Amino acid sequence: ALPISQDESIGLRLFFLACCPPRFRHEYVRAWSLVTRSSPRRNDYSPDRIAALGMLTVLSKLLLLPLCLLHAAKPLCRTEHRGAPQDGTWRNCTVQIGGLAIQGPDAFREALGPTFQDYLTTVLNASHGLEFEALPLNFDENFLYVGSKSLDFIYSNPAAYTCLMVEFKLTTVASLMNFRKGESLDTFAGVIFTQVNSSFNTVQDLRDAHIEAVSISGLGAMQLQQAELLSQGLNVMTDVKRLTFTNNQNSIVEDVQNGIADVGFVRTDMIDRSVAKGSTKWEYFKVINEIADATFPFKRSTGFTPEWPIGALDHVPNDVKKLIGRALMDLDRDHPDPLLSTPGQNGSFKTWVPPMNYLDLLGMLESINYYSPSQRKCLRNSDVYEAIICPAGYVKQSVEQAFCADCTEGYTCLCNPCSKLNSPELVLKATEISSSWPGAVDTEQLANLTFYSPSCQRMELCTTTAVGQNLTWTVLDQIGMDNRLMINAPLLSSVEIKTSFAGDWEAMVMENITVNGLSTQRFSVTTTALVAGTQIVQLRVNGEQADMSPVVANYVEAPLKVLNCPVGQQAEGDTGLCSACPEGTAGSGGTAMCKACDPGTFQPLPGQEYCQACPVGTSSPLAGARQCESCEAGRSTRGKAGRTECDACEPGQAAPEIGSERCTPCVRGTYSETDGAVGCETCPAGQTTRDLGARNASLCGCQEGEYLAQGQAGSRKCKACLYPGTTCPGFGSYPLVSPGYYISPDAQKDAWDLDVWKCGAGDSCPGQMNTSSDPVCADRLQGINCGLCPDGSTKIGSACYDCSESSGAAVIPMGLFGLFCIFGLYHFFHERLNQSAGDNRNVLGPVVLGIGLAYVQALGIYDQLSFVWPERFLPFLDLSRIALLRPDAFQLPCLVKMSITSAYLLPLFMPVIAFLVMFLWLPVTRVASMISCERLKPFTRAGLLNSSGKILQGLYIAIVTVTVSILDCYRSPNGQTTVRAHPFAVCGGTEYGRLLPFAVLGVLVYVVGLLSFFAYLQHVAPKKYAQDPTFRIATRFLFYKFNPSCWWYGMTLLLRSLAVAMVTTVAPDNGHVQFLLMFTFLLLGLVAHAYYQPYVDKYSNYIEIWVIVLLLLTIGMGSWFVDPRRVEEDPTLAGTMATLLIVCSGLSLALLMGG
Repeated sequence: ALPISQDESIGLRLFFLACCPPRFRHEYVRAWSLVTRSSPRRNDYSPDRIAALGMLTVLSKLLLLPLCLLHAAKPLCRTEHRGAPQDGTWRNCTVQIGGLAIQGPDAFREALGPTFQDYLTTVLNASHGLEFEALPLNFDENFLYVGSKSLDFIYSNPAAYTCLMVEFKLTTVASLMNFRKGESLDTFAGVIFTQVNSSFNTVQDLRDAHIEAVSISGLGAMQLQQAELLSQGLNVMTDVKRLTFTNNQNSIVEDVQNGIADVGFVRTDMIDRSVAKGSTKWEYFKVINEIADATFPFKRSTGFTPEWPIGALDHVPNDVKKLIGRALMDLDRDHPDPLLSTPGQNGSFKTWVPPMNYLDLLGMLESINYYSPSQRKCLRNSDVYEAIICPAGYVKQSVEQAFCADCTEGYTCLCNPCSKLNSPELVLKATEISSSWPGAVDTEQLANLTFYSPSCQRMELCTTTAVGQNLTWTVLDQIGMDNRLMINAPLLSSVEIKTSFAGDWEAMVMENITVNGLSTQRFSVTTTALVAGTQIVQLRVNGEQADMSPVVANYVEAPLKVLNCPVGQQAEGDTGLCSACPEGTAGSGGTAMCKACDPGTFQPLPGQEYCQACPVGTSSPLAGARQCESCEAGRSTRGKAGRTECDACEPGQAAPEIGSERCTPCVRGTYSETDGAVGCETCPAGQTTRDLGARNASLCGCQEGEYLAQGQAGSRKCKACLYPGTTCPGFGSYPLVSPGYYISPDAQKDAWDLDVWKCGAGDSCPGQMNTSSDPVCADRLQGINCGLCPDGSTKIGSACYDCSESSGAAVIPMGLFGLFCIFGLYHFFHERLNQSAGDNRNVLGPVVLGIGLAYVQALGIYDQLSFVWPERFLPFLDLSRIALLRPDAFQLPCLVKMSITSAYLLPLFMPVIAFLVMFLWLPVTRVASMISCERLKPFTRAGLLNSSGKILQGLYIAIVTVTVSILDCYRSPNGQTTVRAHPFAVCGGTEYGRLLPFAVLGVLVYVVGLLSFFAYLQHVAPKKYAQDPTFRIATRFLFYKFNPSCWWYGMTLLLRSLAVAMVTTVAPDNGHVQFLLMFTFLLLGLVAHAYYQPYVDKYSNYIEIWVIVLLLLTIGMGSWFVDPRRVEEDPTLAGTMATLLIVCSGLSLALLMGG
């Protein structure tokens, strides 16, 4: 055992590892690791130097080579295949895998030798002739071996591996899947623990702790904890009482348990492994900064990091990397094959998985100053001193001072590695130099008011002294030249000062001094306080503004000795005499000087104590005034005394007189646009203003209820709003259309005579609530009175609906066919009723049906009255549209283009069409009877006449309403009249005139003709009813439901229906007259029905009476809505009335359905 140098030791080791067979290399590495220890000093061996040392040692130990070669089994693959391409392969050679042995070489061989050496050799020797050798390494050897390419694969902790990967371009082959507590884990974390009864509970408590970690390179036992604590404001390298590196995690657990250390850093499963060995118990410890995590089987204090990886150096062929990766991933501790399960059981892992991401660790390593991005290099395990980064305001101690002298052998200990610098870095202050003062100066008072700060701070008062005082400004460097060199801080080459904001920079004189053993520099300059007031003092060091700059210097006049003068007098200079205050000034006597009257005050007399405030309406802009000036016209003092100037009247105000105390707001109907107005101008065209004080002509406008109308020759004038039909907000707004009225969007909105139409259906014209640009029609409605929909759509209620594909020409035959079928079914059941004419029970159903039709038609007439029905009641009125044969109810606009002609004629001819369709059943049933050999009885003409008469009788209100609808014209506010049923049509037009002959014909046929025909039938009935069976069958609809004594009552119902249908035609515009007529007709019908009780079925009489009563209640409550202003004045009552209307209608429908 000859003594060799450290360089020779490293070279000799590399030589043996390169040449000797595995059994010699194992023993050599184990022996070498025992005799060499890592040092806190850094030994940086570059790859070139290592190679040179290796060559030197090989030459000097050449005699050992034959001995190694005698025992060599297979050559090293990287030597045998040197220079081979990456896509090549290795065969019949030895592959070396280095691994970080954090628990020592023996533990490494025991745990991972079966994997990296035995298993891989067994699997790949037969197929490729490859043998494998596992080399246990410490942290520094990781970088040494990889940097010199003295092995082929490296297995290391994730942080060290990430550094190796970045520095030496490694390729990750696989990642370990650990096995702990019966679970497979691909991550781990760090634990911060202490004795269970210790006083250390929080992160901040650790500042007073003796902490043990494994090393600066330990990930789970140092770096993870270091990063976590740093994120919480604690730098474990500098902020704790003592930091010890043990190089072994087992030692950390033992030392904390035995009280040698206060706190320990270990990997998450370390304590559990010690517990499993029986060397400790968890009850002895508690975890600091514990993170609750039910998904992880171990206690932890930090975030996670991926498990350990294995990577290949860049000289390893890609094929070999894949071979190793696949072979490792085939391992599974639960595999039935012992070859694949034994390595995992020995190494306490589950399997190997594809490479995980390790580059994310670089950010953490950079945060703890372990990795330098600019150099792309990490610290080594021995770089403990280099890892010390002192915080701002501290300087790193020397090596001898930073490391503890009482450190245990084999440990590395840090004790207070940083020394705090004096603060602040530079001290600026002012000191006085003796000065001579005149005899009038009160030097005692001067000494009391003088102030000098011992250390001037930024924007704070540095000194208060008298004008004429001589000062010395000094700057002291508290760091010192030696410390500046140690912390690489700049030396002070120049210091300049500027003692006033407008002054010049002066260079301060430097002198070397020693303060409390510190060699440093002091800079000084002498100045004199020349001007009273506050000065900003600035300091510039090496051309840059100093941290404490600028500071404040307060210079005051030297206090004089006290001289008490009477009120209204002041002392004169140094004479000691008192004189009266002149005009324009005042004085309180004593030591005070006379003071000029402030602006806004005056004093016409000498020797006065106070100045007087300028009276209201006057001002004095300058100090020392003897008199005040009156305000000019157009200006005032706003009612205040003591003004320095008179304010110009603002727009909207005026001051017509000189010396005005206040400006007067312009009265309503006038305005003022300019500042300082003498008078207000009158609004044009009879307009007024909303409030007093109008500021411009744009605020002029017509008052509420009026609008600015366009008169003749372009003149404009306020005109009363058209009511009903419009509302006028006034003041520049156009008239707004009221709900239920219409103005064309193209109409002139400020015309003298507004073109306002009254809508037939109020809900179609919602009115304009906000502005005249709001739409006047609901939904997509258009045209006069919003009575039309766009082509391709039909009007239902107050909305337009698109016509469906089935709403076209195909509807005509389908509608006729449907009508044909409905009439046939109705006649069939009606005939069955005829056959049981003697059974009165069959009368109730048809009677109730007729009453229901009459009720719905009556609601349709209500819908046409000049009432503003509440919106909630409109759905009940909409039920009447079909019963009144309204075109929009049958979607006729989808069949033909909507006009007054089509809208009137189509419903007018609908009864004729229905009559013809019904009589088509005569030939149809006869043919069916012939085909069925008379098993099916054909319909008779008399029976069809009876069914037709029943339908005409039931729909008589609707037929009369359709017939006279062209004559039912109501008047709009613009004087025009429109058809009530078709409000888009103007009465009296050309097209309207062409329809009058049809109207006359319809009245003669439907109104006069039908009524006369039914009267004739009743006239001849007494003679023919019993004698003529055909007559009896054809006219049964007139008599079957009445008592024999009231057989004539059918004409009474027809006359009542005629009267109800003609109400709006007789009184088209007056809602009150409409109410009286409707109420009278219904009341007469009620009295007659109650008196005669004509129906053969008594329940039918009750239902008829109750329905009429409900109709009377409905029209009675509806009359409240004749005047829309009632709704606006009392919305609560309007809501109550609407609810009662709905209740009445609901009762009616329920009564009819029950009947």
